[in-house]
This record gives sequence, structure tokens and C-alpha cells, in this order.
Amino acid sequence: MVLTGCDDGTDGSDGLPLLMETAKADNCMTSGITYTFGYDTHSDGVIDVVTSEETICNEVASEVVVDGAAVLYFADDVSASGDGDVLIQGFENLENEGLISLAAADSDAEFRSMLKSGDYDVAVYFAQSHPLGEEAHDALVDWVERSGRLIFGTYTESSDNGLFSSLQSSFSGSNGHNRISFTTTRSSYKLPDDMELFTDPWVTHSVGLNAHGTAHSIGEFEDGDSFAVLGNGGRTLHLGVFSDVYPEMHVNQIALNVLATVLVSGY
Repeated sequence: MVLTGCDDGTDGSDGLPLLMETAKADNCMTSGITYTFGYDTHSDGVIDVVTSEETICNEVASEVVVDGAAVLYFADDVSASGDGDVLIQGFENLENEGLISLAAADSDAEFRSMLKSGDYDVAVYFAQSHPLGEEAHDALVDWVERSGRLIFGTYTESSDNGLFSSLQSSFSGSNGHNRISFTTTRSSYKLPDDMELFTDPWVTHSVGLNAHGTAHSIGEFEDGDSFAVLGNGGRTLHLGVFSDVYPEMHVNQIALNVLATVLVSGY
């Protein structure tokens, strides 16, 4: 009988350390943590080869965020055709659902009086037929400077005498867009990626915007220009779309999302 012996073979190479890193999530409505798993190939305590990632969000639904909010609303004019001011219809529906309380001013003077005397969580003002008057302009700037939350829109740079600077925004020079898409988690909540605007009969129904300082865009037109600039740590939202050209079928969700965005000062 012949026995054949085998050696134990050569030693295998050392295994690589499997690490986990954590970071603040950038795709959550409010806050969250992203866990990254991977191998440290250089033995320096840093992941070099990522094997998987998992994000856990501490999300609060937009409906919860806006619950109980007091909103003051004014638009100086809306188009004569179409469905009228659809954005306020969205806010009215939120009120009918018991989520918010809504006060709609009938005139610029009434808006200013209500803003001065009332206790509102968010002020909404659209100057889309006439340039913003001096008194309204100063009232809005003062509101922002006193840490008020403002959603604002206008068709002309003539409305600006420092207000745009306080909103950390400016006009890009483009106008007459046809489609929009919200680009952040909170603003795009339950909305399609792309929405068509109702564009008649306004000559200028939309304007492109730029974000400045710490502000950033939360929505884009089809040409890539911003139509929604979130500024002042999330307290102000400059919209480049008229209140009556948003798609009616999505306006309830749009009203909810923009309101929630400025109320949580988040993305």
C-alpha cells in the first residue's frame, strides 16, 4: 500500500476590515442618517470600497408639518381664463381638511393691515399684474427681516427695491416656460417628476430665478433655470410661477408642499 501525503497548503491573505461610516442624510424630508458599509483597503480607518449604503429618515409627513398653521394670502390679479387662482384653491382645500387656517386679503392695503395686526405663520403674496408698490414692498422686507416666513412671486423686476436681496434671489432673464419639476424631497412629495403649466393668456406667466448666498433652488423649469428659490435658512420661498398657472390636478399637493417647506425650514 502506498500512502500519499498532502501538505496543509500556504497561508491565505489577511482579510480586509469591514467598516461602517455614518453621515447626515441629504435625501430626507427632515433629518436622517446614511449608513455606509465597505472595506478599508489601506488600513487607515477609512472606507475605500463601498459595499452597501442604507438611509434611515426621521421623516414627518407634510400634513403633520402644516397642521394648525395660520396662513395669510394675497394675489393682486389672476388671468381671466382658465381655472383662476388655483393655488389659493389648494390652500382653501387644506383649510377645508382642517389642516390650516387661511385668511385671504382682498386688496394690498388689507393684506398690509392684516400682516401688521395678525399672528400668521406664513405670508403669501403674488404681485403678478402690477409691480409691487412701495408700501407693500417695505412691509414684506420688514416681515422677512423680523424672521417671518414668506412665499412670494412677481412677474417683473420692477417689484424689486431690495426685496429680492432679502429673499436671496434674482431674476435669471428667462421667462415663458411651459413645464416645472420640484427637485427636493419635501417639495416633490407625492408629485410627478414633470408638470405642465397652464400658460394662457398671460404675456409673462413665469420667470427664471437665481439663488444667492445660502439659498438654493428647489424646483426647475424645462430649461434648467430655477423657478423656486428657498432662502433665509428655509424661511422664504421666491416662486417664479404665477398662482394661476400651476396644474390644477396637482395644486392641492403643491400648496401642501410649499407650505410645509417654509414651515420646517428644510429641503
